Amino acid sequence: MKALRIVLAYGEVGLNPSPDQQDTLNQVDSIQSVLRSSGHEVHLLALTLNLGLVDSFLRRINPDLVFNLVESINGLATFVPTVTAFFEDFGLPHNCCSSSALRLSSNKLTSRKVLQNACVPQAPIFGETPLLTKSTPLWIVKSVDEHASFGIDQTSVVDSSKVAQKISSISASLGGNWFAE
Repeated sequence: MKALRIVLAYGEVGLNPSPDQQDTLNQVDSIQSVLRSSGHEVHLLALTLNLGLVDSFLRRINPDLVFNLVESINGLATFVPTVTAFFEDFGLPHNCCSSSALRLSSNKLTSRKVLQNACVPQAPIFGETPLLTKSTPLWIVKSVDEHASFGIDQTSVVDSSKVAQKISSISASLGGNWFAE
């Protein structure tokens, strides 16, 4: 098998990585080790929002493919489809679905609309139907754009009277858009 020039891309991690970021670094180490032991040339790309640097890096390395581990950039998952689009614009094969599929699937409210259009039943959204909002005892507050477990803990399950307060407080502490279902 021909040795490949592979870019191993991941979101840049700060000096004090969160458990999720540490997990990413562990994945980078493991994958890099396996690829190198298989004879491939591996180049690490710690992504930031500076796409000019990414452009220069990819042009200089001219990889055969990208192994994409990007889950967030600057702590935000909303940029992941943009990164994948960048790889697509370069015509680089990568181990990820298309940027358009990521855009559709990474926003939970957009995903819900796609599923509803396909007649797939969905859990109600808080505030969508006032009568249902009052009769549903518990709601789960979750991020619209971040991965499924982001910001979710025991305090994410609240009764109807506390949903608005929880959405407001978690938006203030973690940023981003939130909803309850």
